[in-house]
Amino acid sequence: MPRATLVLLADLAVGAGVDVDEVVPDRALARFDPAGLSGLIRELAAARLAAAVVFTDEGESAFEAAYLAYLAGVRVRAGFAGEFGGGVLAPAVAPPPAGIVGAARHLFLLDALGLGATATAAVKARLSCDDSAS
Repeated sequence: MPRATLVLLADLAVGAGVDVDEVVPDRALARFDPAGLSGLIRELAAARLAAAVVFTDEGESAFEAAYLAYLAGVRVRAGFAGEFGGGVLAPAVAPPPAGIVGAARHLFLLDALGLGATATAAVKARLSCDDSAS
């Protein structure tokens, strides 16, 4: 998707080393600051995002970030869900087998969404090991 704009919702320290078009700080999410969350939702809505792909570590839930995207009007909100969460995740993807962690877990999600063709076979092979330090 060469014309896609990538917006990352993350801690600024994490986002600093990532090749994306924009980083939206998640400070309000980390502290659960209601006023800050309202501002974050407005900021996400203003970005007019076509989709949100929620990457999580094993044991984390994608529902919180997906719900923010839902409130911001993002129609496609994809992420892993091992339990029922209504329509918050659309689509909800079954999590990978236990032990698939780090970037390999994220590639598993992209593959499940049909977006995995962007990763080369060599990168996928390298990431199939335990790369939890990444």
